[in-house]
Amino acid sequence: MAEPDANKASPDAAQETGWTGVEKYIGESDASEMKVLNDDIDALLIFAGLFSAVLTAFVVPSYLLLQPDNSQLSVQILDRISAQLARFEILPPFINSTASDSASPAFQVSTSARWMNCLWFLSLILSLSSALFGILAKQWIREYLQWRKVAAAPRENVLLRQLRIEAWEGWKVSAGISTIPALLELAVVLFLAGLVVLVWTLDTVVAIVITTAVSVVIMVLCTVTVLPAVYRRCPYKSPTGWACVIMFDALAMVVSWTRWHFRWLAKCIHIFRNAPWFAMFVFHLNTVATKVHQWIIEPAGDLAATCSAHIRRVLSDGSESHPSFPQFQNWRERDLYIDDLGSSEISDFNGVELPAYYSDGIKTVVAKDICEVMPLVRALSWVRKGTEDPRLLKHVATSAESLHADDLYAGDCYYVFMYVLRKLCSAKSESRELQPLSDLEGQLRSTTYKAVGDGHNMFRRGIYSRYDYVDLRVSLLDRSDLWVLGFLLLGDTMHMLGHDSDRLPLFACLSKHMFSVFRYNQDFDMGRTRLQKIYNDAIDSQSTSHQKLRSSGVHTMILEILCSVSEVHMAEGTKRISADGPRISGICIDNEMRLAVQMFDQNAGYSDPFARHQFVMMADLVMRSFDYCLVENEDLMGTLLEKMSEAVTISLKEGYKNCGCHHDLPWVNSLLSCTDYQLEVTLASRPLWSLMDVLEKSLPAARSNDDIAQDSELGANRPLLTGKSMRADFFDLKRRIERLNPRPASTVIVVRTDPVAAYLGSPSEPRPPDN
Repeated sequence: MAEPDANKASPDAAQETGWTGVEKYIGESDASEMKVLNDDIDALLIFAGLFSAVLTAFVVPSYLLLQPDNSQLSVQILDRISAQLARFEILPPFINSTASDSASPAFQVSTSARWMNCLWFLSLILSLSSALFGILAKQWIREYLQWRKVAAAPRENVLLRQLRIEAWEGWKVSAGISTIPALLELAVVLFLAGLVVLVWTLDTVVAIVITTAVSVVIMVLCTVTVLPAVYRRCPYKSPTGWACVIMFDALAMVVSWTRWHFRWLAKCIHIFRNAPWFAMFVFHLNTVATKVHQWIIEPAGDLAATCSAHIRRVLSDGSESHPSFPQFQNWRERDLYIDDLGSSEISDFNGVELPAYYSDGIKTVVAKDICEVMPLVRALSWVRKGTEDPRLLKHVATSAESLHADDLYAGDCYYVFMYVLRKLCSAKSESRELQPLSDLEGQLRSTTYKAVGDGHNMFRRGIYSRYDYVDLRVSLLDRSDLWVLGFLLLGDTMHMLGHDSDRLPLFACLSKHMFSVFRYNQDFDMGRTRLQKIYNDAIDSQSTSHQKLRSSGVHTMILEILCSVSEVHMAEGTKRISADGPRISGICIDNEMRLAVQMFDQNAGYSDPFARHQFVMMADLVMRSFDYCLVENEDLMGTLLEKMSEAVTISLKEGYKNCGCHHDLPWVNSLLSCTDYQLEVTLASRPLWSLMDVLEKSLPAARSNDDIAQDSELGANRPLLTGKSMRADFFDLKRRIERLNPRPASTVIVVRTDPVAAYLGSPSEPRPPDN
């Protein structure tokens, strides 16, 4: 009678209970695990059958060597008769034979015959035993899987399965099945050993060749069996390899136990090793040791280094506590376990450059996360490289944003990401050297962004700023690697919003540096959406994290990043932006000028503090971008200069310091950094001079050489533009503009009579810069 289909839906499928879902999940899990065992056993049975057939061809003639050969005995008798007949003598009346009547030697089995038959019969027994146990194992598996019956209630099926799985694990059935291939491996080794014995009885030259080949095979077999015990990530996993792991770990535990109970001996060894005379002896022995190392040790350097690392971990520690070793139940647990020996992802932990005050526990967590994130980045990069499916790419992006372990502190994500990024870049560089984190941070702080005001930060350059001055060459990385790292960086940024904002400016610089690769591609649309969400969520939010994001300047830096990789638009009547596609305007910055004008126009009366700051920074972004960008619509540039002049005028009237910017007004420095060509051609003369005139009204009075001391004395009439070198920078800029872009003759300077203008004096007379 055929068994019912376990995957067939029950008649009352519409009234399924929770047990049905549990039963289905458990059934799929068991089917997957048992399928692996069944496939291994099927392959074993095929090989055992073929091997036994080959082995039988050698066993049949070899066992005859253990008994007398009847044909050879007949030959010996006939030979004796022939010898006697040849020696007959006729001495009448007798006929005598002079041949001696020597007895035939007793039959003796040769030593080689005994060895061959012992090895080959043992090999045959083990081969047939492995096939027998394989058949039994398939029967065990088949009976185990019979717990799932369609006719039975799901609750009963789950109960039966649990009883069987507990018995299966309690009786170590999986471990027993895993030892069956070891029998077949041993049978092959015994057969090869018997073959070597056979050829040595035939011919010396043939014996040497066959012995060499068999030795190589056995040596390779032993190597791939032992390597997993030394290298935790070694893929040569087998049941015999697991036995080596158990023995190796047991040996390490014995050595550790001995060291712990004989701690005084370890201290003596430590003193002996550090003795000056011992160091001198080692120095003189260095020449010989170098040759030995080159010819003997160096070919197995990796193996020796790993073994010595195990020994150092056992012997070098002088702690008083009893050492502990992790115990693993299977290969999976051992592979997922990470410690100082379990992964080669961290070549030198000092390269992570964690703070000195970090405890050993925190360092362990960070190291473990690095060893997990590195292979996960490579895995996601491999998936990204092989697919363009939007749904799968969305899953990859989501996974990349959550690569870190749950127990990792948000601030530590920075060190993990920076090490992963530097490690991948160093692997692609010619020198293969890991760039120090302190050097990279110094380069980012000195060349990509600057601190302005109290805890505020801003980019030093514009939209198309190049990062050739940063030693970190992310362009060497594969695009799929950059894609995954980009989403990891976005995830870390969002994770750090509510925790540690000190590292956010560095993350913003790295984002601009890395995302520039995807400026014209739609591959990174999901990344643009993530950045857009971070920006829009923080516009009106009063949460602490979003307030820190705005006060640190990172919020504005995110807007500038979006402008560099996409076409940013602002909805009418709102502050929210959209950046859904790649940048299509190229090196033209008309879109950024249009966005700045829109920010000003939508801020009625220039009254919104947030919109004031964003307008100042967006206008400054336009001026900072003159180095690599072009202005196509000169009228739009003139309109922007007029809006800037109007913003300064309103700020003079309303008392908005620095035109509403959260720090010193950056316009003067940005214009001062423009080339002569840009000041002469790009900027229209009339709106430029209007801006210069109204800015001059906002300058602090030149009463002393110390503007800061002067500002503190002004009290309520403190000037609207701040900065230690604001006056000097402004008049340097004014002299350049007068030389390159003179004031139009029709320009009329209007002197306002408000209290601020009265205090500052007439702006029609330029003040010389402070000495």
